[in-house]
Amino acid sequence: MVLVLMPVLALVLKLLYLRRDKYYVEHLVFLFHYHAAVFVCLTLYVLLLKHLPSLLVIGVPLACTLYLLLAMKYYYQQSWLKTLGKYMAFLFTYLFVLLAFIGLTALVTLLIYN
Repeated sequence: MVLVLMPVLALVLKLLYLRRDKYYVEHLVFLFHYHAAVFVCLTLYVLLLKHLPSLLVIGVPLACTLYLLLAMKYYYQQSWLKTLGKYMAFLFTYLFVLLAFIGLTALVTLLIYN
């Protein structure tokens, strides 16, 4: 599902950064890089959660979202205000696209295995 989700999210980034001279594929590579980092963070999160109290590892998911903000600021080279606005718009869109894809995945799974 995540691999199918990436092109849709890259399109969202392309629309958010229309005035930038970046190709669609560059946004796609940015998202693959970000999600690879998130998977590493989540693996770390699962390992830490197993050995430490949950209050100590709450920062790992927060670090993942903060990393996206910093990555967008560094990669797209815009002011903090523009980056923060586009970051919030992207997270909002990401949530709805992710929920739609989860629902689609559940529906396909029900149709196949039922």
